[in-house]
Amino acid sequence: MALADSHQLFSIKGGLPGGKKQQKEAASELARSKNCNEALVTVTTKNFSEHLSPIRNHQTAARKELASRGGPWTSPWIIVANNDVDTVVPVLETYKQDNWTMWLEFMGIYEKVVEEKRSEMGDLFNPEHFPDIEKLREKWTFEVLRDVVPDPEHDIRAGWSYKQMNDMKAAMKRQEAQNLKEAMLHLLRRVRKPLVNVAEKCELYKGGRANRFNTETFIGNVRNVVDQMVTGNLTDDPEVESLRKDILKDICSLSSEDLREDESLRKYTGKKAEVILEKTDRMIERVSTFGAGLTI
Repeated sequence: MALADSHQLFSIKGGLPGGKKQQKEAASELARSKNCNEALVTVTTKNFSEHLSPIRNHQTAARKELASRGGPWTSPWIIVANNDVDTVVPVLETYKQDNWTMWLEFMGIYEKVVEEKRSEMGDLFNPEHFPDIEKLREKWTFEVLRDVVPDPEHDIRAGWSYKQMNDMKAAMKRQEAQNLKEAMLHLLRRVRKPLVNVAEKCELYKGGRANRFNTETFIGNVRNVVDQMVTGNLTDDPEVESLRKDILKDICSLSSEDLREDESLRKYTGKKAEVILEKTDRMIERVSTFGAGLTI
């Protein structure tokens, strides 16, 4: 099955005004007062940027949430399995609605902010650096974009010559191969991170509070990444599936409580985690060298 039949592309387009302004005249005055080259000095005023930081951070959190539910594709796209789309879309729409609410709250205090800055900024206050509220209202952007995964076998432009069509197909296949490689490496590195934690904690923990296990996330993080390996295995790579089954069998069945109380189980689990990590590292090396095709 082609990826175009089993996956979709998602992206979030977000935007806000900067809320900062460079004060060139103030920079020149400062440079002259310090006998400094003007080209080396900048003065930037935070007109209302501090009020936008939570909204901007929320948009970043939305992108991270999307990235956690798929794999990287050509920037800015994230590839998501069709089976997960009905779960992903409501999450992103909730982020969008919450971000819009945060923006409206800022709009509600904007005129007050302008008056506060008029008092606080002294001679650096410039009303031209504070847009009219109606113009400012249009500066907010949060769009959930969707697209199809390009299919090298079917996306053929009418009227092209045979050579042009073949050249385009070849270019699309090269791009798809590169995207698959990056997506697979992203998945394997995501898999590796909680396994390293298991191996290290099993080695370091000697009882008590030092290097203790976090009951909520220690094994839970491994289970989460195992779930992602199902839809993240874009090429149906048998080595990835084998790795997933190893993690399920040797790590996911355990609990933090058991590992804390049983030293022999910790040693056994630590060794198992190290073996799985070695397997993961070999796969990362293979994909880095040969791409994300089936095992060779």
